[in-house]
Amino acid sequence: MSNEFDSNALPAQLMLNMRAIYGQLKRAERSAADLILTDPVGLSEMTIAEAAQMCNVSQPTFVRISRRLGFEGFAQLKAALRQVKTDQNAERLPSDLYQHMSASDDPYEIASQIVRASIQSMEDLMCVLDREQFNGAVNALLSAHRVGFYGVGDAAIVAESAYHKFSRMGTLCTSSNDPDIQLIQASQLQKGDACVLISHSGRSRTTVNTARRAREMGATVISITNYPYSQLARLSDCVLTTASFMEHSGEVITKRISELVLVESLFISVMLRGGGAYQTALARSNEALVENKL
Repeated sequence: MSNEFDSNALPAQLMLNMRAIYGQLKRAERSAADLILTDPVGLSEMTIAEAAQMCNVSQPTFVRISRRLGFEGFAQLKAALRQVKTDQNAERLPSDLYQHMSASDDPYEIASQIVRASIQSMEDLMCVLDREQFNGAVNALLSAHRVGFYGVGDAAIVAESAYHKFSRMGTLCTSSNDPDIQLIQASQLQKGDACVLISHSGRSRTTVNTARRAREMGATVISITNYPYSQLARLSDCVLTTASFMEHSGEVITKRISELVLVESLFISVMLRGGGAYQTALARSNEALVENKL
């Protein structure tokens, strides 16, 4: 099957979940997924036995993929697919929005499309962000004695932003762009600490190794990733999922925007729930920064 999904064929959240898991499905599960994608209305009228026979897979295969898509079972998946006939969601931008951009395009129009993609990425983020996972991450950060923030490549910029924000309100933080230092710092974490790791793919070797080491030390592992079934996610206590899929020249355009929004959301939530001590520390830090700029 092509990696190009028809983003108007399924309800938005189901489409986002399918994008996130499709590449990691086994052969039989992909056969079931293909039927969901190509004939959602027809599938909504089938029994599980009929669907399994059509795809030449077992009935438990449809149960498994239903659960991986966020449903309790096949019946709940069918109920969601029935919405396809009447779904009134606004038209979504195609995942290959940037495929035909060229140097001859009007720069303003290019900027307009990127802004539209960024707005849609934020809307999609709210479709996939799990309340329980996010609240769990906030609680872990509130109770943590020390917090490590890590990422590699441009994800390291997001981790550094988080490090600066949380340091300003008095949280004892560690962070580093160096892969070896990340592992060393993760080795110093212990029970009662937290480790926040950012990786769009969830497959970065350094980030995965750092998560594994932090987990071995007893720290609470929080991940920000686009793929909830990735290796990084499986090592995490709390998984904050983004929903960025639009690409240009192999680069996902809006992924860092989503990650930065999640970092900002964690920061504000911890500051507000932490009470006066956090806000006092933040005020002192801001005062020092203002004086330094005079």
